[in-house]
Amino acid sequence: MSESSGSRSMPTVIVEADAPRAPTKRRRLRVALRSPFASVRMLLEFYRTFGDAILRDKGIFVAALASSLGAAFCEIAKPFPLKILFDNVITPAAQRTRLPFIGELSRFSTQELLIGSSAALLGVSLVGALFAYGETYYTAAAGQKTAYRIRKQLVSHLQGLPLAFHARHRSGDLLVRMRADSTSGGATE
Repeated sequence: MSESSGSRSMPTVIVEADAPRAPTKRRRLRVALRSPFASVRMLLEFYRTFGDAILRDKGIFVAALASSLGAAFCEIAKPFPLKILFDNVITPAAQRTRLPFIGELSRFSTQELLIGSSAALLGVSLVGALFAYGETYYTAAAGQKTAYRIRKQLVSHLQGLPLAFHARHRSGDLLVRMRADSTSGGATE
């Protein structure tokens, strides 16, 4: 490995450690975290590329968001019937609390409060389960439809490339890369 007399560049020897490596997700994330605005740029680039495929199913995304908020509300509301049970059924009638939307709870008997709080807890749990199911269903449906549109867009792009591109690249490499990229993007479940 000697330098030629008139040339300033040295011949390079590619060692296994110096060989270019395919960027992994972890390496791309490290690069993205170096700059404070890199994540915003990556998000905008993602939206420019796939925004039309995502916005076509905005109704499903809204349903998933509404289901998620409903499930969260039901989780927050679950302890309230237990509060009524512990504060008004277990304690004596003289210490019963007054609730603004129900009124004075002392007008109800202990048995009515027990049945009412149990029914309320059961109702909140059932409605919360329905919202949780809707959240899972709508999120998976939106992810699958979006992944299908992105895959379809990728295949049409590959079909539109000139034949010289396909002659330069091995078909197995393209298929493996396309399959890996499309399944990693569609893993929303």
